[in-house]
Amino acid sequence: MQFDLDALKLDQQRIAAVYGRRSRDIPSDRYSSLNPGNLINQQELEQAICDAVRRYRIDLPSASIVEFGCGSGYWIRELIRLGAEPDNITGIDLLPDRLQVGRHLTPSGVTFMEEHAASCRLEDQSFDLALQFTMFSSILDPAIRTAAAKQMLRVTRPGGHIFWYDFFVDNPKNRDVVGIGRSELKKLFAPNPINLRRLTLLPPLARALGPKSRAIVRLLASSNIFSTHYFAVVSKV
Repeated sequence: MQFDLDALKLDQQRIAAVYGRRSRDIPSDRYSSLNPGNLINQQELEQAICDAVRRYRIDLPSASIVEFGCGSGYWIRELIRLGAEPDNITGIDLLPDRLQVGRHLTPSGVTFMEEHAASCRLEDQSFDLALQFTMFSSILDPAIRTAAAKQMLRVTRPGGHIFWYDFFVDNPKNRDVVGIGRSELKKLFAPNPINLRRLTLLPPLARALGPKSRAIVRLLASSNIFSTHYFAVVSKV
């Protein structure tokens, strides 16, 4: 499955337009951690990341790390808080305004690059850990998703890992994103082994219930009945 440069350019323009609309139309506090439901979902993901770091014996202080679709660098800063060295981290994103915010908020030493995930100029096998958090669901073209996955595999060293977090369900109210199911996820990174788990209580439900009852949010989140995302670890062979 291949894409042409025109398709890549159109995808970049579409994503830029989508995020422009989101910044205008979505209330600034919708995803705020001050909402207990958002915070519980966020902490669940942080715990999954910590569990994976321990399980796969990733030495964060020495690991070379790249995040695809890093945005303003939130998860980069979280990894630094957990012990990663800024000088060993690279973030790529195609939206320059988000990168500008990231450079302002993130410790010096982190490298930010304006790149499309499907055509990045990073060196082969140059990272121990590659990350993506809800980037693939923003790519509607299957060929471009395939190319982005190949890039993640290309830059990851044998024995390294890819951390993936994204929707596995479609959002009927948001046609700008697409869910990535188990079968596509495995196909994207074949033949490398993948360990995945369900996470994240349906965000609108979590936001609605969080201010009323943290206990109910935690109970529903632990049941995984209304989970909407996969957290996956791809082990590069």
